[in-house]
Amino acid sequence: ATQMDAALVLSLLRRLGSAARHGSSWSSPLSAEDERAVVGGCARTVRWQLAIFYFASGFWKANTSFLHPSYSCAGLFMVQPLEYLPDDVLFAASGLAASAVPALARAIAATGPAFTLVLEAVVPVLHFLEPRRFPRCALFGLVLTLAFHLVIGLTPPPSNVSTYGVTTCTRLFFVFPDAAAAAVGGAPSAG
Repeated sequence: ATQMDAALVLSLLRRLGSAARHGSSWSSPLSAEDERAVVGGCARTVRWQLAIFYFASGFWKANTSFLHPSYSCAGLFMVQPLEYLPDDVLFAASGLAASAVPALARAIAATGPAFTLVLEAVVPVLHFLEPRRFPRCALFGLVLTLAFHLVIGLTPPPSNVSTYGVTTCTRLFFVFPDAAAAAVGGAPSAG
């Protein structure tokens, strides 16, 4: 996150330096055009940093410890949300729930490591692509990232690391900065 913030600060300093060279005061508010230039000046860098981050995260997990369902953290993380099931379903002694819940937990634990690696291989590619040229891919990468962090955020304590998702998801603004600004009412009117 710090490197992404640094990219934004460097872009802002470059724009302020340019304004100062043209006679503007560095302390005057940025115009909408200046704000777009600052965000545009660092958006690609932030997207690429996200791509590198996710790729590295997946790359370092490609080992026998992570891929083994019996002791991979992925299986544990992905099974934990089952704790939200009602106790009479989760701890059923008979009936459909008594066999379905353990089978579901085993299936989730067994596929969790592979699912995580696939996700962390696809997401970097989608973040690396230029959103203006590949808007559907960029949107799909954004949705996958949000869904991934939503599931992490829903994981019960002590494994819940929702702050990680909040820190990362705020950087997704740089995938579609104009659309994000418009969605929060920050886009200047055309008229």
